[in-house]
Amino acid sequence: MILNFVNWNVDPEIVGFWGLSIRYYGVLFAASFFFGYIIIQKIFKKEGLKVELLDKLTVYMAVGTVLGARLGHCLFYEPAYYLANPIKILMIWQGGLASHGAAIGILISLWYFSKKNKKSYLWTLDRIVIVVALAGFFIRSGNLMNSEIYGIETQNKSGFVFTGSFSQKFSDTDFIKKIRFIKDKDDKLIQERFIPLTMNITFDKKIKDKAQIKNIITYDINSKLSRNLQNKKENLFYPPNTEFTYKLEKKDQCFVASLSVLGLPKHPTQIYEALLYLFIFLLLYFIYNRKRTYVKQGLIFSLFLILMFTVRFFIEFIKEDQVGFEKGMSLNMGQWLSIPFILIGFFLLYRSLKLQPTKE
Repeated sequence: MILNFVNWNVDPEIVGFWGLSIRYYGVLFAASFFFGYIIIQKIFKKEGLKVELLDKLTVYMAVGTVLGARLGHCLFYEPAYYLANPIKILMIWQGGLASHGAAIGILISLWYFSKKNKKSYLWTLDRIVIVVALAGFFIRSGNLMNSEIYGIETQNKSGFVFTGSFSQKFSDTDFIKKIRFIKDKDDKLIQERFIPLTMNITFDKKIKDKAQIKNIITYDINSKLSRNLQNKKENLFYPPNTEFTYKLEKKDQCFVASLSVLGLPKHPTQIYEALLYLFIFLLLYFIYNRKRTYVKQGLIFSLFLILMFTVRFFIEFIKEDQVGFEKGMSLNMGQWLSIPFILIGFFLLYRSLKLQPTKE
């Protein structure tokens, strides 16, 4: 458990220009392919394989990952919505990628690659899953920068308050320039497991009418602050039994409104998952380097399945439900989808350990 409260209000956009934006998630997603390519390139060179084969493999991987992750999210988590709006499936930039779908997409694309290039399917999987584990580290880091897929409340004052998820609700508006949160020192506002915060709302320069600002705060900001302290899905709350008030001042030709709110600390499960995936990558790469000359086919792939999806299974217990239908389920969709991968992993591990090492 982390020791202190962290106010996580990172802007997911690094820079924007000409109507385009460069976001942390996109950069980290691209980094997973970049560093994965470098590592697989080293593996191919060690084994005397041509770079042209690697380029083909990269294309298969990219297509399988993106298509699988997108279709997995649409069909596993929100099938009714996307089947009613199939054009939305193509709008990947609006979010919605599922790791289980990516896993299925990768398995299918690598099977096709192996068949076309006359390579053993398990030989291909044993090498690719090493960098897939590294990709998991980068993608969960991207989820952190997006303030998404985080955990349930910690039930104490340690954890991350994902204020960024609230700020992003107003990212596309033209009347709010930015929203910042700072810790409030007023002990009177401390409520049980909540963190007292001051929300500073900087309005665009074109907003000059105080009556308009009052309407924005009353109907836009206030409506998105929960009053129900038992609503554990929310991150920010308006202090109960207090009058709704705010202070208004002008800074650098912009109006800035300040009001007191309560933040609910949550588990930063993106960090837990990312670090565990990084550990799995290092472990698998270490095993490959030690066992490369004589390989029991399927050993690395089976360990990948067992470790990756066991991590996913247990972290889901402290992760918030991604979609409404998961509420009340003893095991959520992510856990049900993890179980087959874990069982297949144990079967392949048993099968692999019975085989004699094969020199590649």
